[in-house]
Amino acid sequence: HDNNTIEKVKAQYNVLTGEIGDVISYWPLLTYLDLESNDLTGVIPPYFGSMVRLEFLYLSGNTLSSDLSFLRNGGGNQYKHLWLDKTTIQGPLFSELGSLPALQSLSLRSCGISGEIPTELGLLQDLEYLGLKSNNLSGTIPKELGRLQNLKGLEVQSNGLGGSMPGEICSLVPSPLKELRADCQDNTPVTCTCCTTCL
Repeated sequence: HDNNTIEKVKAQYNVLTGEIGDVISYWPLLTYLDLESNDLTGVIPPYFGSMVRLEFLYLSGNTLSSDLSFLRNGGGNQYKHLWLDKTTIQGPLFSELGSLPALQSLSLRSCGISGEIPTELGLLQDLEYLGLKSNNLSGTIPKELGRLQNLKGLEVQSNGLGGSMPGEICSLVPSPLKELRADCQDNTPVTCTCCTTCL
């Protein structure tokens, strides 16, 4: 098969091992890459930021690490779905994540992320799902997320967040926001009167 014509790769649950090499960077027409739930190691390659046709990137459930630098300086503007659950991401999320105009889903669960949720995520007008559960996030949940008029799912539980769920976010429940999960049970740090699930 001519590598230059590869558009979709689905290789999840294939017990793939080792690092993600450079070979994928030679597939210029690639739009969809699913390598979830394998045994891949090493860092997420920087070239993923410059593959201008790659819209779907699923790397969850491996032993990968990344500083997300491939999404800086205009990299990753093409992404619609970005799932990196269980990737080790050192440090906080950066404001440029709000500059990914096509993003419809962003899943960064169990990644060890610290710091606060960037207010700039409220600029992702096409975003339908934001998964940030089981990290080390601190501060409060930004009211700017209430600008996401297409948001259907928001998971912020199992973090170090506190304060009240902003009314701007509550106003999205139940439509379009069908799933809103936070640490809002009795004696937990988030106060939420509109969450669909309190943990």
